[in-house]
Amino acid sequence: MRRLAMLALVILLGIVPAILQRSPAAGQEAAPPRAAAREQQFGMVKENGWLQVSRPEPRNGEATLFDGTLLQPYDVYFNEQYAAVPEVTSPPPEFMVVEVVAGEFALDISDQGTIIVDRPDGSPIVYLDRIEPPAAPYYVVSGRYVNDLSGDPCSRLCAIPEKTAVQLVPGDRAIAKAGSICVWCLLHQPGADLGQLLVSVELQNRPNVAGDFSWVQDWQKKQGGSTSALQPSRPTMMGWAYFHPQARCRGGG
Repeated sequence: MRRLAMLALVILLGIVPAILQRSPAAGQEAAPPRAAAREQQFGMVKENGWLQVSRPEPRNGEATLFDGTLLQPYDVYFNEQYAAVPEVTSPPPEFMVVEVVAGEFALDISDQGTIIVDRPDGSPIVYLDRIEPPAAPYYVVSGRYVNDLSGDPCSRLCAIPEKTAVQLVPGDRAIAKAGSICVWCLLHQPGADLGQLLVSVELQNRPNVAGDFSWVQDWQKKQGGSTSALQPSRPTMMGWAYFHPQARCRGGG
């Protein structure tokens, strides 16, 4: 029932077809050039979340309007492994579609929210086991996959259970109902640490549309003026299946 309700919401809004049509990751194998992130500002305060994650920046002139609903795309860059978007709770997150443009990510869902994932290439979506030692949580790739109602591995419009984490790769899209709480953590980017998400957000009746996105407000509140310009990426030697126990993914830094 939950999956059908979410699918109905997507169809009614008519949002996914518009995103798929203009998606920068579609038909693109390599990550976009680093010049695209040259003007981004990255968080530097370790304790507050958003460490080495850029302030979400709107793509000016690329918003779409459907039946009075504005869908505004934002770019979010991750400048090192384990950089993470923390749980955003205030203001409550909007309805959004998040596409992985570059990097492999953990999508860690709390006990609140409805999120479905679409994987265009049809491959199964693997669960991540969250390991939580006293120091900090990290993730291990499990041997379990997200299944459909028939018990077979699911890849298209798959409902992800609450209190679980899954591994997402470039081209994957997560559709989150308004109020869904989760963490996005960059796990691995072959040959570099830079990752990128394209976040298309439902904004309506906002006087300051670009700056009113909940992620922008949370980033500004937790990082403020403590930012840095884009720094050179360091090559990663970590295997994709196991992640360092000191990676504070869930804490966002």
